Amino acid sequence: MEEKKEKMSLTEFTESTEREQEEKRVGFILFRKLKKIKPTSSSVFSVSSSESRSSENRDERVRHSFSSFLPRVARGFTLVELLIVMVLMAIIIGMAVPAFIGMGRGAGMRGGVRSVCATLSLLRQHAITHREEVSFAYFAATSPVPSYYYATNVSGMAVISTNDPPALPMDVIFDGNGVVTFKADGGVKGLGSATANIVIYDRQSQAAGTDIKKTITINGLTGAIQVK
Repeated sequence: MEEKKEKMSLTEFTESTEREQEEKRVGFILFRKLKKIKPTSSSVFSVSSSESRSSENRDERVRHSFSSFLPRVARGFTLVELLIVMVLMAIIIGMAVPAFIGMGRGAGMRGGVRSVCATLSLLRQHAITHREEVSFAYFAATSPVPSYYYATNVSGMAVISTNDPPALPMDVIFDGNGVVTFKADGGVKGLGSATANIVIYDRQSQAAGTDIKKTITINGLTGAIQVK
């Protein structure tokens, strides 16, 4: 009887040991299978990153499609910006207007001097060519009449053929009246080696006492014309 019990206990022990080993073997196999199919942390991160990027791209496309239908609103100017621009424009205009006025006055002076010099040169050439004396007479008129001049020969005929005597611009004036007579040799009658001076003033400067002027000098011997 005792022998039988020992055999039974040995058999049970062997069976339990075999069962435990079988369970361990099955568990090890399952563990290896699960380890093979379990995703790593890097793959999970890459999947989540790609999904995040695709989601952001999709949101951006949606925003762009909606923004294309919205009206564009132009940004305006504030009151302070407009006031600054107006102040700058006023300063620029205030600086530019006097300069333009000065340019206009200078143009009148230059035009008057050129006209008188051209007429004197023409008369000198006429005296030499026709071998006769010619005279240049100029007159300072008061406003609103402009200063004027004319040219005649010894017979009193006008050398410059115009209906009205040539005149200076209104903003310039001769300094008094005078006559310059060219001789047949091109010199100036009655001067010898002296010079004849024809002075042209700016009207406003003369009234203000600043005396902006140009002086046309004519050599008595040669009739050469210069501007000072």
